[in-house]
This record gives sequence, structure tokens and C-alpha cells, in this order.
Amino acid sequence: MIKWIGVAYLVWLGFQKWRTSGAIAIQGRAESAPQRQFWQAALVNLTNPKATVFLVALFPQFIAMGEPAASHAGQLLVMGVTLLGVDILVMGGYAVLASQFKAFITSAARMRIINRVFGSFFILAAGVLALYRRA
Repeated sequence: MIKWIGVAYLVWLGFQKWRTSGAIAIQGRAESAPQRQFWQAALVNLTNPKATVFLVALFPQFIAMGEPAASHAGQLLVMGVTLLGVDILVMGGYAVLASQFKAFITSAARMRIINRVFGSFFILAAGVLALYRRA
């Protein structure tokens, strides 16, 4: 019964996406200074407890324990700087992609295509779920 409710829901979502048209309206707001945006984003990331727990659990696994204690700080520094550098590159890439994607999603014709593609994916997922049989 739950499977068929899921199938019906996915089909409904697919048809809703197909019927949706129009571009996404980007709200015009006063742009703040890039430095302010950077520090606001940095504060959000630094106060994220999930990131802290992840790093506290991850980093010790890669510390060479046979080294003197002073070497541990150096190892942590190298890992931290590497993580920060990679994170800056990845987030910069996301920012560039987002700025390019903004022009894409404000076009009504392009959004209609995107909605129809994703609507088709929902309907396809409903078909796959309907055909699924437990072994």
C-alpha cells in the first residue's frame, strides 16, 4: 500500500513540474560589501558544530603517533591549511557556477525545459518503483 502511495505521489509531483512554467524571480536586494559577505560566511562556517565534530573525528586518524608532540602540531597545521585551501577552491567554484546559473534560471524558456526534465524524472522514478518486486 505504501509503495503505491509513493508511486502516486511521484506521478503527481512529475505532473506538477510539467505544468510549472516561468522563470525564477531573483529578489533584488541591496548588495553588501564583499568583505562583509566573506566574514559573515566565515562566521557561519566557524560556528557550525557539525564541521567541528567532523574534523575532530577525522584529523587524529592521520597523525603519525610515533613522532614527538611538537610534530603533531605541524601535522595538524599542514592538514588544516590543505583543507582550507581545498575548501576555498571548491567554494569559489560554487560561486562562479551560481553566478552563471543565475542567468540560466531567469529565462522562462530554459526553466520550462528544466521543469519538464525533472518532471519526467519523477514520473520515471514512479515507474521504476511500480515495477520493483522484492526478491
